[in-house]
Amino acid sequence: MSGEDPLLDEEFIRVLAIDDEYVANAARNVNREFVRYHEAFGGDPVDAPMCRALNGETVRRHIAMHIGAFQRLQGVRIMEHLVDFGDALRRRRVLSAALSGRSLLETAAAVVFVEENAARLLSEQHHERLLDELHRWYMGGRFDWIGAPDLDADRERMRVYTSGKEPSIPEDRKATNVLTLIPRLDRRLHATMQTQGIDNDVEGSVIRVAYAMLSDLCHPATGTAILYTQPGATPGWVTMRSTADDRALRWFFWNVGLIIAPIAREARKSLGALGELADTVSDA
Repeated sequence: MSGEDPLLDEEFIRVLAIDDEYVANAARNVNREFVRYHEAFGGDPVDAPMCRALNGETVRRHIAMHIGAFQRLQGVRIMEHLVDFGDALRRRRVLSAALSGRSLLETAAAVVFVEENAARLLSEQHHERLLDELHRWYMGGRFDWIGAPDLDADRERMRVYTSGKEPSIPEDRKATNVLTLIPRLDRRLHATMQTQGIDNDVEGSVIRVAYAMLSDLCHPATGTAILYTQPGATPGWVTMRSTADDRALRWFFWNVGLIIAPIAREARKSLGALGELADTVSDA
């Protein structure tokens, strides 16, 4: 999909919003965010050096290259999530839209977290520590991908999984739990809402509420019943559908989807700030 094609066309937006201009603008903002991400990250492939190619470079140069690579990769990731989110909405695949929306939220939270940590560590001159953090953001995970090619270690890992436990992962390859990341995005969006005159007297609530709702839709929990059942013709009975209708589509967008564009916007601001940090480090 090119940046010139809207994710959600006006005919679909009318179905989604039912003459509510606030909701219609929220849907158009999803389109606007996609265009901006596509302009920034949808171009030709970009070469970036692996760590081994940076041997002999200064720590600051190493940091600048890794910040730039992180910025590019996460920008592409969010761009793809926006495409999937829009495509799933158009197809009335609301559970798929929820999956894309939740992953977008998690990625945005990671971007804000890394940007704030990078700015702080650079200001405190903790260059080696920042480099370690950036390496972890490249290779960290719940599965030890680097250790996986070792057959004996892989067998031991499977034994641990069989016992019902989680295999140990070295700290420098362990991903940060997403629940640690979300409060940063929550505070950032709250501050933006205040500058725009949007009254929300409960600091740190919007993103956590959205994440909880998206999680219930992504897991086999309450969200599935909300989307695919409705009161039946006989009292005490429900009608179970195999597809989501326009009512369920609107319910999802009005309750959860409205937050997707603001989340993408906050992440884009942090990605831009990371680019400025990389330039600052490179110029020093």
